[in-house]
Amino acid sequence: QIELDEGDDALTDAPRPDRPARILVIDDEQPIAQLIQDALAVEGHNVEVAVSASEGLKMASVSDYDMILTDLGMPDMSGWEVASHLRERDPDIPVVLVTGWGTTI
Repeated sequence: QIELDEGDDALTDAPRPDRPARILVIDDEQPIAQLIQDALAVEGHNVEVAVSASEGLKMASVSDYDMILTDLGMPDMSGWEVASHLRERDPDIPVVLVTGWGTTI
């Protein structure tokens, strides 16, 4: 858990949603997906994990999420393709592309 300096108004006064967000994390690297899930859960969000692009798309087709985080480089489909499929179904869904590639993009 992260300790906040009580004098840091920018952090302590940050707006909080009135309910926990439902977030889907799609990443073929289980340790990375777990790290993201844990970090978001600490903030009170409900987080589900898919370990492949196809699994994530299936989960997104049967559940409503407030946001989806997807890895950019996965073996079965790129994060760009995942985002495209998700946006076809719901153009307003926030999709965040996550990568460990650094400057390789």
